[in-house]
Amino acid sequence: GFSENVLLTQEQREIRQIARKHGLNVVEVEEYRNAFNSFDEDGSGQIEFEEFQDLLNNLIKVPANLTLPMTRVKQFWGETATDGSSAIGFEEFLLFYMRYFASNSKGGKSTKASPLTEFYRALRPVPVPRAW
Repeated sequence: GFSENVLLTQEQREIRQIARKHGLNVVEVEEYRNAFNSFDEDGSGQIEFEEFQDLLNNLIKVPANLTLPMTRVKQFWGETATDGSSAIGFEEFLLFYMRYFASNSKGGKSTKASPLTEFYRALRPVPVPRAW
């Protein structure tokens, strides 16, 4: 039979393990790994804060002449670097990406709100009645 330990590389085994752990399709996780690798500019296997800033600006499609406010970047970083380290690993990136950027398509229409909408919803989860 098929033996993962013999036929797959260490990285392929890790991807399959993460996919099983989070109930995801292996091909999807491999695509997210490729995205992670593209943002890991120094090839360290982790995304440091400066790389994370570039990642956010890219994913949110911030125009080249603008940047996200540092408070927003730090908020996203705090949600992502859950172990308190100075860099995020692939699994932390995967969970962050799935939460804010992966589209949940139903009938060809994305059901995912924009990352900034999600961000502000998390800050103020209770609906505020309008004054008018």
